[in-house]
Amino acid sequence: MKKSIFEYMDKYGHEQLVFCRDKKAGLKAIIALHDTTLGPAAGGTRLWAYDSEEDAIVDALRLSQGMTHKYAAAGINLGGGKTVVIIESPIYEIEKGKLTSSEKIKQKRPVEDYLKRLGWYKHLFASGDGAAVIKELQRVADENIAKFNL
Repeated sequence: MKKSIFEYMDKYGHEQLVFCRDKKAGLKAIIALHDTTLGPAAGGTRLWAYDSEEDAIVDALRLSQGMTHKYAAAGINLGGGKTVVIIESPIYEIEKGKLTSSEKIKQKRPVEDYLKRLGWYKHLFASGDGAAVIKELQRVADENIAKFNL
């Protein structure tokens, strides 16, 4: 690595950087929490085939910092957070609304495996309503697998 993890965190002004590994689920993820001064961190997830783990770290830091700035500019009381999931290669790519390439999924895993690993989804496992949400997310994932012949 060109810099230490803490040097990268200082450069982008981050509070936390969390590394997640679940071999059974095939998950390698980095959760970046930028600034929670205005409220809890929120953001999204990016699945990407990074050239290196360092590239994934920098992307998580950069994206979560961007979320902090977006929420502040919009007057929303949230901080910036982002998760990046490191994948072996892109599953599919879409450019200008058209599928340009796709790769078969080597081993299909339940969406639930991914959600369990990320703490902010734990509420989905605590209620019957959450089970319905998980079922719907799995349905959408399965639909996309079929749609894109993955």
